Amino acid sequence: MSAILLKLLQLYVTFCKFGALCFGGGYVLTPLYIAAFVDVPGGISMHEFGNLLALTQMTPGPIGINAATFFGFRLMENAGMRPVAAAGAAVATIGLLTPSFFLLVFALRSLARWREHRIVQGFLGGVAPMSVALLAVAALLFLEVSVFTGPIPWKVFFGESAPSGFGIRWFALLLVAASAWTVLKTRLNIVLLILLCAFFGALVFPFIRV
Repeated sequence: MSAILLKLLQLYVTFCKFGALCFGGGYVLTPLYIAAFVDVPGGISMHEFGNLLALTQMTPGPIGINAATFFGFRLMENAGMRPVAAAGAAVATIGLLTPSFFLLVFALRSLARWREHRIVQGFLGGVAPMSVALLAVAALLFLEVSVFTGPIPWKVFFGESAPSGFGIRWFALLLVAASAWTVLKTRLNIVLLILLCAFFGALVFPFIRV
């Protein structure tokens, strides 16, 4: 088997595993993506991952699928296989979608029969809190790459001082607060809100130190 086919197979298997764990939406994949692809040999930096998160919000499609497409392309590129990087993007995307396709078909065929079953109800009851935990971790990671200037210094809560490089991007924090208020209190279209934040970011961030 050629190196290219082997790499594509590895991508497919890896994203199949991610797809099988994607309970609760694409955001729950964020911690898994970081563990697998960020700051590892052949992967990407945390800064680039932050840019990826912003890009996935600006482009159509779920964040999990958009990120899979990006990683498939970039991992092939980083492996020295740029001519077939597009194939890597396609394979990663298909791999992510494969488990959900078959699980959904199975669920649709069996839902009426099993939805009241105690074990099925217990399974769903156990998955939901796990999804909440992954979403919470994803939210903290988004804060680290957008609002804070580095990883959250958790040791501060145990009496240690914050590292010298840690800080807060105050304008980013303002955007977070304003966006949260807008989502909760108004009916402004989410796409328009994203575009407005991008517009204000383009106006302000080039002229402030972050």
